Amino acid sequence: MKPITKQSSNTEDNNLPDEIEDSLKKLETKLKAEFPFGVPRNKIAEATGYILHPRTCANEDSLGTGIPERCLLGRNTVYMIPGVMKKVRSKITLPLKRRMSQWQLSS
Repeated sequence: MKPITKQSSNTEDNNLPDEIEDSLKKLETKLKAEFPFGVPRNKIAEATGYILHPRTCANEDSLGTGIPERCLLGRNTVYMIPGVMKKVRSKITLPLKRRMSQWQLSS
């Protein structure tokens, strides 16, 4: 087991602690059950446990850096679940080395 030595943004190919992976799987299952078609922008805060905020998503969409997998239903923006999960994963950062005593990652 080797600790992480730098803080970095994580993507799907990076290793995350099992507790975080389990939480992400539970979140994805919850989103699929509650929003089978996709997550409406006005519900994204409640759906993701306030990790994402609708105004931030709207601003990022206008800048072209938002969740790429989205569509419009009438006047409502709906984000597809795989895109939401990628965005949530991109927000996760692991603690710095000085705070890594409790986090150990398998190599």
